[in-house]
Amino acid sequence: MDVIITSPHHCLPNIFDLGCDKNSKIYADVIAYILSSRHQIIRLSNTTPRFVCDPNRLPCRNLPFRQQLTIRLKYMPSVVLDIHTFPCQYFGEDIDFMLLCGTYPEYKDMTPAMALLEYIRRYKIDRVGTGCSPINDIIVESDSLKVPAVLLEIRDDFDPFTDHRIYSLCEALSDWIDDYAKLKVQSPLE
Repeated sequence: MDVIITSPHHCLPNIFDLGCDKNSKIYADVIAYILSSRHQIIRLSNTTPRFVCDPNRLPCRNLPFRQQLTIRLKYMPSVVLDIHTFPCQYFGEDIDFMLLCGTYPEYKDMTPAMALLEYIRRYKIDRVGTGCSPINDIIVESDSLKVPAVLLEIRDDFDPFTDHRIYSLCEALSDWIDDYAKLKVQSPLE
């Protein structure tokens, strides 16, 4: 099962964009590197500034980044990790990671983010919050195609090179992906 890792709002070089996500590309690259020991990774990055067209909104599904994503979602078994950052204390001073999602029918009452939270609790990762983001079109599109997707927001001053929790987070992500793959094999969606 492929893991599609996106960073639609990362800051582009030499472009002044107040709406870009500081460090989201670094976080996505680190997570991709760690997960690559257990999973096939597809790394998709946006090349259009957010102020031109926000690639996480429905009107921008025609961007090359989104067209690539749509093709992969439709034709390749996968899960999606949509990586973003947030300014310190945006979700409160006790949150370093925020799992956001839409809904996914296979989980019945449990969204992918809530299911992932159970894995995160097993690894005793602290300072994690959850919620839903119905305006995130990558998650909405994934849900519509029955592909589990989680928007992972990471505090923008988090240091993935010194904070061990990034490895624990990736272990939890890997376990969640492995179990989803087993579920998919046992009862494929029609």
